[in-house]
Amino acid sequence: MNSPNPEAPIRWSVLIPTWNRADILARTLEGLEALRLPEGDELEVLVCDNNSNDRTRQVVEECADRLPVRYLHEPRQGKGYALVQLIAEARGNWLLFLDDDVLVDPGLLAAYRRGMARYPEAKLFGGPIHPWLERPVSGTRAFLIEHYHGVHALLKFDEDRRMVEGKVEAYGPNMLFEASIMRQPESVRTDIGMFQGKRVSGVDVAMVNHQLGKGYEGWLIHDAVVKHYIPLKRTGVRYFCRWNTGWGRAWVFKRGRPEPGRWGVPWWAWREFARRAARATMDWRPWPTKDFYDRLAEACHFWGWLTQTVQ
Repeated sequence: MNSPNPEAPIRWSVLIPTWNRADILARTLEGLEALRLPEGDELEVLVCDNNSNDRTRQVVEECADRLPVRYLHEPRQGKGYALVQLIAEARGNWLLFLDDDVLVDPGLLAAYRRGMARYPEAKLFGGPIHPWLERPVSGTRAFLIEHYHGVHALLKFDEDRRMVEGKVEAYGPNMLFEASIMRQPESVRTDIGMFQGKRVSGVDVAMVNHQLGKGYEGWLIHDAVVKHYIPLKRTGVRYFCRWNTGWGRAWVFKRGRPEPGRWGVPWWAWREFARRAARATMDWRPWPTKDFYDRLAEACHFWGWLTQTVQ
């Protein structure tokens, strides 16, 4: 593999898929206006509207005089389809994927550039994702945010570390790829996302693991920081269960459907669901505990797998 010259100018393409989140998207784009561009580098921002019915297009066009932003539209529902179009339209040699609800650190690009200099063989990077709360939370909501980072697309670490295939190493709010590897076939899955009102989780994690599985080197850069917006409705037990059910639905694509037993019913998988639900019940306490929520998450995974209807 050819190593990029860390001193060469970079053309950054910031890629943002979005769906019906015009108000928070406006704040994300406003934050990008403060992004410091390293000397000699170029920047473009692409926003792909995944069939929204709100003010998304207007929000993007209103920023065009302050930010080098382009509006794209993808009518096929699913984050993967939006990502495919973003990659096809991007002109940069490095692709920075952000979600539509992040606040970037102004020094984000400089931090990634320093990471490239430290790890010149790397083709993909990620960075810390800290919470950006709609309003302060306490009790169970605060407990779940603190102990279940993946549920809220958060990532916390203090030192650089190499990515490992098979683990959850980066999320959609903050991922950077060398453009050529993302233009190869099957770099993005279009069968994961929001379908028929149900979420199948993991499209961004799948992107990372696909490239790591091909042998490309990836690193997490400790000071390449963004903040991820967490509205109140995406905290608490109900959201925790909904997210973990979506993760379980994604098992269909990894494992296939549960093998049926007598009368065509996968009794063994239903037993596993019931066993975990029962353990969660036994572990319940009036105060939040890790044991209870671990068992509850496992039960939700099996429930999502058993009830998945989209494949």
